[in-house]
Amino acid sequence: GLDADALADQRRFGQVPPQDIGAACVAAIDRGEGEKGVDLHAWAGCLQCNIVIVAHPASGAFLLSVLDTSLSLTAPAALDPIALRDLIQRRVSPAPAPHPLRDWRRLSSATSRPVDLADLFDRPPLPAAVLMPIIDRPHGLSVLLTRRASHLPHHAGQISFPGGRLESGDADAAATALRETEEEIGLERRFVSVVGYLPDHLIPISGYRVTPVVSFVAPGFELKADPREVEEAFEVPLGFLLDPANHVPRQREYSGVSVEFIDMPFGPYHIWGATAGMLYTLYRLLRGEGLAA
Repeated sequence: GLDADALADQRRFGQVPPQDIGAACVAAIDRGEGEKGVDLHAWAGCLQCNIVIVAHPASGAFLLSVLDTSLSLTAPAALDPIALRDLIQRRVSPAPAPHPLRDWRRLSSATSRPVDLADLFDRPPLPAAVLMPIIDRPHGLSVLLTRRASHLPHHAGQISFPGGRLESGDADAAATALRETEEEIGLERRFVSVVGYLPDHLIPISGYRVTPVVSFVAPGFELKADPREVEEAFEVPLGFLLDPANHVPRQREYSGVSVEFIDMPFGPYHIWGATAGMLYTLYRLLRGEGLAA
């Protein structure tokens, strides 16, 4: 029965459980709260502390906790580059996970009975790695993607991250991803800072176990795509990819079973399959979801 103002005041003295404040904050934002004078366009968030600061003309700024809500990705302040960089660094794994995701498709987050993709392999999966390059632009963070050459025998014209199979000279997954990226699009390693890893993704259709290597890329680089492998490289705003409004469910036949995937169409580019799956995994990690390995 307490409104957001009262809950915030009591929270300062530890009298109200944080989850009650989070619920009140979500409800207040959903309702608009115009009658209480809360200017919902003048608020900011700290993803490190999981709080939202709402500017209240009558009583000044106060704090409202936000726990496990979609606000962490849909709020304007959540797309602040500094806060988002910090969240990514804290949520990705500092080392490759020992076990891959059981199922990275939407099925795994929509049902309590995900398929174990490992069961769809008739031989041990081949190790591979891709680079997930997140670029620091003045207007915000963006993700660098490639469109594969149209003459390739497999996955021609599809959207992908730069990467490939682990080779004997590669020290680890990060070395593979950096080498392949430099070979494919000419991105020099001195511009790339590896910050962590997403869980490995099993790709039965190609026989790979892929490690997504998350990195921040400093601006100032020049790209030179290898036409034998890459048609073009392009960027997509990270905010667009993290917005659930841009996650389009698609039903596809997979090993004789109809499965729901997530596509992320962006202008003339249709981001789908494992690439969209990795981006969806990043989205789920940033939301604080537990991912079944």
